[in-house]
Order: sequence, then structure tokens, then C-alpha cells
Amino acid sequence: MSEAQKSTKSFVVLLILTIIFGYVGIHRFYAGGKKNVIIGVAYLIGFIVIVSVSVILTFCVIGIFGFFIPLIWYVIELILLLMGKIKDDKGTPITTATSA
Repeated sequence: MSEAQKSTKSFVVLLILTIIFGYVGIHRFYAGGKKNVIIGVAYLIGFIVIVSVSVILTFCVIGIFGFFIPLIWYVIELILLLMGKIKDDKGTPITTATSA
């Protein structure tokens, strides 16, 4: 991979942010770019709404499933990251690949 194609964003930092804050989309803000910020805001709002509704409906079936939706988002984000599908603000995939 040439230097022009290598992202300036750190894969390790993005991985750590995804592991710790994957539920709320903070890693998307680090990746940068308009698309990532919109996705990050959607995750954050979705997480707040789903958890709020789940807490209110704790004893209902909906409340129990509400806690699994962020888990599904989390797993999907980890898979996308490990596959190199998350791109930085320049559209370059953030991967572990280094230039030779």
C-alpha cells in the first residue's frame, strides 16, 4: 500500500475507541468525515433513546430486547473495522496495513 493510500488515522486508536465506546459511536467521530459524524450522531441518539425506553420498560419484553440492539450495533462496527470498511475523512480505509 503506498503512502498516498495510507490513512493518517491510527487503526489501534480506532480499535480501542470502538471496543470502549462502540455502543455510542464515539469512534466514528475520531474517523472523521461528514458521513462518519452523521453515523456517530445517529448511534449516540439511538443509544440514548433505546436505553431510556428500555429502562422505563424494564419489566416488559421490549425493555429486555432494547439492550440487545446496541450490542448488535457494537458487533457490526467491530466487524466493519476489522474488515477495513471504516474510512477516514479523505475516504481512505483505516487499516493495519503499513507501507513497505
